[in-house]
Amino acid sequence: MSRTAILYLDRLESGVDGREVIAATAGALELAGVVRDEHDTSRDGLAAALERVAAGEASTLVVSRLGAAAGSLRETVALLD
Repeated sequence: MSRTAILYLDRLESGVDGREVIAATAGALELAGVVRDEHDTSRDGLAAALERVAAGEASTLVVSRLGAAAGSLRETVALLD
């Protein structure tokens, strides 16, 4: 059984196709949605993606670059907590 995932892409990943990222998981994830931050650095899209996971729309958050979700180890730990 596959898990559902929300894919978060930041403004630097404008050419990334979410289907390709999810396909790389070899069927382990089913894409429930893609959230992008296209024009700013506020990470509003990341907050929206996390809210969708918290609401149960998906069980997994996928980022193609860890730096897109967290700029430091401290931010990574806070995100995982």
